[in-house]
Amino acid sequence: MKVNKKFLKYFLIIVVFILITGCTEQTSRERLPEATKGKLDLSSWDFKKNGIFHLKGNWEFYWEQLVDPKDFSDDNTLKPEFIKVPDAWKEYNSDDERQSGDGFATYRLIINTPYPNQSLGLDIPKISTAYRLWVNKDLLVTNGRVGITADQSIPQSQPTMAFLNSSEGELELIIQISNFHQHNGGILENIKLGTEDQIKLTGNRHIAFDLLVFGSLSVVGIYHLIFYFYRKKERSNLYFGVFCVIIGMRALFVGELFIFHLFPDFNWEIALKAEYLTFYVGTPVFMLYLKSIIPKEISMKVIQLSGMVTLIFSVLVVFNPVKVYAQYNVFYQIFAVLIISYLLYAMVLA
Repeated sequence: MKVNKKFLKYFLIIVVFILITGCTEQTSRERLPEATKGKLDLSSWDFKKNGIFHLKGNWEFYWEQLVDPKDFSDDNTLKPEFIKVPDAWKEYNSDDERQSGDGFATYRLIINTPYPNQSLGLDIPKISTAYRLWVNKDLLVTNGRVGITADQSIPQSQPTMAFLNSSEGELELIIQISNFHQHNGGILENIKLGTEDQIKLTGNRHIAFDLLVFGSLSVVGIYHLIFYFYRKKERSNLYFGVFCVIIGMRALFVGELFIFHLFPDFNWEIALKAEYLTFYVGTPVFMLYLKSIIPKEISMKVIQLSGMVTLIFSVLVVFNPVKVYAQYNVFYQIFAVLIISYLLYAMVLA
């Protein structure tokens, strides 16, 4: 019975680790209306009945133009292109300049909402890597500083919420975006529209979950470290405590990025480095923990290999800008999946 409890404990820890790394995806949604040529008809959409809507589809797109809301009028001479949202703008075509991910652009979407004068909200994800957002010509959100060169831009990428009134039932969303710091630029995740209460509830739930993960794992980690201080022969408490603290700290730098709620001026580059490093370092530490529990089933050579790979990727993160190391993260994710598969096999043997 003791072995079964241990196995369940290990299995749950690995499941939590997979969830924290962000390798999982949301379940697929049933097919819903999508934006076409920069227009989205939600006149038949009931937010209270059907819930929050994802603003995906083809938005108007003005490459290398920072178009102000006042420039859009009935007699304007602007000729829009159209781009799929969410997606990186370097996927838009094969231009060498756009393939780099660097640049600036303006997005625009016209939405017909079901009810006039309704209190609505936007759940805005991380957008790479600076933006300004207007709704019906009112500036609602700024994130970082938008510029036409890297020197003029200040990167900042964190989720946020914005609230508005549906006015006469039509919403005009205009987003100016610049990116010179990430390898992908543009709107990479769905912007969500719902009632004010729905957006607030969703945002608060995400923040509460991140705080729950941070608080519970930190407390458990510190408890095991204290226990190791009094019984140093039990190395498992040391490894497990360090692992919990690392993953608990990671919860501040992923999801809703609560670190910016605590410290609004926290450096964006340092936050990204912390996000990647906690993922990398957590892998060999967790392997050491399992090695201390089931030493026969886990090879020390595999742990050493994990440590070497982690060191290489960690050095890459520490001494390079995010544009360089972020594009190699997928290789470590593949490596982590292989390691997790190996650990599951080892626990089955145990």
